[in-house]
Formats: sequence, C-alpha cells, structure tokens
Amino acid sequence: MLPRSRRYLPLLPRRRRSWFATRIGAMSPWHITALFISFLAMIVVVLFVLVIVPPAPAPAAPMAYAPQIRSLAEHVYAEDDMPFFNESVPEYRARMARTLPMIRPGTIFISIASFRDDLCQETVLHAFARATHPSRVFIGVVDQIRLAGTDDDDHEDAPDIPCESLLPASVHSQVRIVRLAASNSRGPTHARYIGSKLWDGEAVFMQIDAHAKFLQGWDDLLLENLGAMPRPYRTMLSHYPAGAVEELGDHVRQWNCMATTEYAPPGLLYQVPDWCRPENMADGVALDAQGRPTTCYSPFVGAGFMAGYAAWVHDVPFDRYLQFLFHGEEILIAARLWTSGWDLFTPRLNLVTHVYGERKHSVFAEQDWARQGRLAEARARIILESYVAADAEVNDEIDRTEIEDLGMGMQRPLADYLEYAGIRFGTPANPNVTQTSRCSMRYDGRTWIHVETKDPVAI
Repeated sequence: MLPRSRRYLPLLPRRRRSWFATRIGAMSPWHITALFISFLAMIVVVLFVLVIVPPAPAPAAPMAYAPQIRSLAEHVYAEDDMPFFNESVPEYRARMARTLPMIRPGTIFISIASFRDDLCQETVLHAFARATHPSRVFIGVVDQIRLAGTDDDDHEDAPDIPCESLLPASVHSQVRIVRLAASNSRGPTHARYIGSKLWDGEAVFMQIDAHAKFLQGWDDLLLENLGAMPRPYRTMLSHYPAGAVEELGDHVRQWNCMATTEYAPPGLLYQVPDWCRPENMADGVALDAQGRPTTCYSPFVGAGFMAGYAAWVHDVPFDRYLQFLFHGEEILIAARLWTSGWDLFTPRLNLVTHVYGERKHSVFAEQDWARQGRLAEARARIILESYVAADAEVNDEIDRTEIEDLGMGMQRPLADYLEYAGIRFGTPANPNVTQTSRCSMRYDGRTWIHVETKDPVAI
C-alpha cells in the first residue's frame, strides 16, 4: 500500500495547546520545581510589603513659623530680659538659619534705635499710615529714654514720652519694644545690635533712625525696588535719606560716594554724600518704564536707611562690642556686606526722610564714655586693617571678643572692596588714609568710569 502524502490529509482543525502548557511540557522536573519555588518567593515578598512594611508617611505640611519675640500687646522688654542679647554669633546665625526658610513673604521689619527722640512716636505712626499694606509692617524699637520717677530722672529736664505712647492698640501686635534707661545707653551701634534681635521672621530687614517720614506706598515701592535689582536677594539699598518730605519720591537721591578724614577718628573715614545723577547711574540696572536706569552702585552705606532681604543680618551680624562708636560704623558695615557678596545701591526713590542737624538730646561723650569709644574705634581699625600707631598703646585693652565672627566676609577680599570704594588705609610705612571720590564716576559692574556730571538742579 502506497504511503499517503501529507498534503492529502484531511483539513481538520488542529487542537492548540496553551502557551503555559507548551512551556511546562518542554520543561524538565528540575525547571518546574525552580519555577514553583520562585512563585512562592514572589508571594512571600508581596505579603511582606503589604502586611509588614508600613506605608510611607504622607508629605509633612509646611511648618508654620512660631513667633519668638513678644509684641507690645504682650510685653515691653527691659534691660534684664532683652531677647537673645547674650547669644554668641554662631548661635545667632544658627537661629537665623532655622528661621529664614520660614519667613513670611512680603513682610517688612523696621529696626529703630531711638535715644530720647521726641519724633519716635510720629515715625512709627507714619510708617503704618503711609504703607499700602500696613498689616505686613512690623517695627522693633530700642527706646532709650528718661522717665519721671526713675533713677534716670535728673529732675532738671522734662521726662521723655515712650515711643509707643501714641500707637493705637490695633498695631500693638506689630510692634516690639525694648526700653532702656538713657543713662545706660552704649551708643547707636550697640542699640542697633539690640534692635536686630527684635527681628522675627520678616522677609525684609530695614533700618532707619527715629526721626523719619515715609513716602506713600513705601512698602510696595521698596519690594518693587528690590525685585528690580540684578540679584534681589543679595542687594542692599542704602543712602543718606532725603532731608524734607518735599524731596520724597522721584526727587534726586543722595549718594554715599565720597569719604574724608575730616571729623573722622584716626584711621577711619567720615562719609560725605553727593547726588546720584543720571550720568552716575548703572546702565541696564533697575530700569524704569521708559527704559532708563534709576540707581547708582554705591561704595558706602548710610545707617539712616538700609534695606535688604533679611539674610543680610545673618551674613553681617551687628557688633555689640563697638560701644560708643559714632564714626566708622557705616564704612565697617559696607566693607563687611560687600565682602560677604552683597551689592550696594542707592534706592530708586526717596522712600524716607531724615531730620538732619542737632537733636534736642544726644548720647554725648562723657570722659569715661569717650575712652570706650576710642577702644571701639581701635577694634574697627583691626577689622578694617587700618593702621594707627597709637593703637599699640591700648592693645591689651581692645576687646577682641568674637572679632573673627564679626569681621570681613568670605565671598570677596577686603582688598577688592578697598579698591572698589577708592580707599587706602594707613600702614606702618604710610599712616595717611585717603579716599578717591566716586561722585564723578559710574560703575559698570567691573570698574569705575569717569563721567561728566550736571548740576542736580537741572535733573
């Protein structure tokens, strides 16, 4: 019988085997056992994850900032309970580092050091009254006064009125007060140190004197000014404020561009302002609606108006060991800021005023105070590396406490700042101090360029 050809087999449907059966059928008993063990192991892992391992915690909600400083509504601080007065510089920086990530956006802290100033009440009231959003303004006052019926009362001079005396209760929660006896004052630099401890998580730290008026909407304008700068969070706006309310706003601004040894302590400088003219203004920086520059790079700062994001007081803490330092404070702060990586500019507008000239009361230099002041000047010269031969005579008396922590920053060399500011401090070979004025120059971000300036009256 002839064999049948495969092509003639009947076309019956083939019975298909499943993929799994095919694979199993092709496996040896050893492979089947291994597969079964793997399957059991997978079940054990799944059960372990579902039953034994706890689920990952939900993301934590942003931490709300808990105030550290009591407001006027709760307490008035005195000399024996000033907040954080004795903390070291490393402790202060650590506390600020914990606080800065939790700052309240858009808030502004104003530090005011007041010595028997009869305009302090009006200054605080005006800051709230002229703000577009007064609820975001917080003020810390170091009120150094003489009160009737206290040990400070000499019965010859009328007692002082506390700075908060005119404030409505509605703003007491936004004001923090340290009250000190005027006789215990240690000068403006020391008072500003105390005031810096009243900052409590605000975004901007601003410093003024206790005799100021404000431009309407100053808070919005300040934040806009900072936001317009090339490096908003590394910008310090500062100058000597306008001398009258008529000069507030878009009036020519004073510019701290020159310094002299006249009236200054040995080895230090006394700043002299000029005008920030259009010719001096930084090209391409903080342009107005018409594309014109509005600010000048500044070699110096003015203690009567300083404003920047609050990290500046972390980088450049106030020095409480400079008691009774009256001249030299500003150049020291400017150098420390600049070497810490901060850029110095004049504000775009005159936001506040200042009462210039003699004040009714001042911290005058009595004989024992004067000596402390000279020792503070010597400390400042050490930090600035300015040589004065007479410092050798009091070398053992100079307070060097925390001087390394309160010195120059690490971002730029001091020598570069001195070049930027046009300063040459004294050396043993040449003790003379000089400064090359920047008032007829414009800084382009790299170097100073001479310009022809016009009479500011024509601006």
